[in-house]
Amino acid sequence: AYAGTARARVGHHNDCFLASSSDYGTYASPVSTWEAYVAADGRFTAIGGETCAVYSPRTDCPAALAEMSQNHWSYLNQQYHQSVLSSWASQGCMETVQKRLGYRFALERVASRPLVAPGGELAFEADIFNHGFASPFNARPVKVVLSSGSTRLVATLAGVDVRRWAAGERTTLAARLRVPAGLAPGTYQLALWLPDAAPTLESDPRQAIQLANAGVWVPATGDNVLAEVRIDATAPGVVDS
Repeated sequence: AYAGTARARVGHHNDCFLASSSDYGTYASPVSTWEAYVAADGRFTAIGGETCAVYSPRTDCPAALAEMSQNHWSYLNQQYHQSVLSSWASQGCMETVQKRLGYRFALERVASRPLVAPGGELAFEADIFNHGFASPFNARPVKVVLSSGSTRLVATLAGVDVRRWAAGERTTLAARLRVPAGLAPGTYQLALWLPDAAPTLESDPRQAIQLANAGVWVPATGDNVLAEVRIDATAPGVVDS
């Protein structure tokens, strides 16, 4: 995984998902062996495709959701086949499919120091749960932002890889960041920024990962706000001048 080779990057496209016991020949015999292979590969590569025929109960919601979860689906053709897609809508799982395709990160807990002196240490923790079927298959930096007005301080968390934030698992981020000694007092926003890794796309907020929580996303910057931090010279703690 993540070696950059063709084998590490090539995923799978299933063009008759759930349409028969072998998905219309998508899986050769023994089917279970090749399904397990795709499920393992889906932890690291792009898995998806399209439906092509109703084949109940395999195309019914319970089986469809279970297989998309097992194989870590990231994408689905919404144009085909409408008979299957409409059955998911009528059975009540289409919204779940749309929400869980790929990764879906939700902030569960934030713990941070609310008051920090200039030159002091800002410590924080954040629990993030992946409710999606898959994890990101492209590398991407994890950055922490402290901002107020035109001031924007950014620190990259070394050794943190969002591709390891696996489906159905909780990840805890923890960091201790030194606040600049010359930082002006005031109230700042502490945020998580997950931009695209490409230098040409990093500054485009449309390419940043948006957490699933309501009220944390900042469309203008691509930040996900975690908490407010007050910078105050009277705050306790060791200060590095």
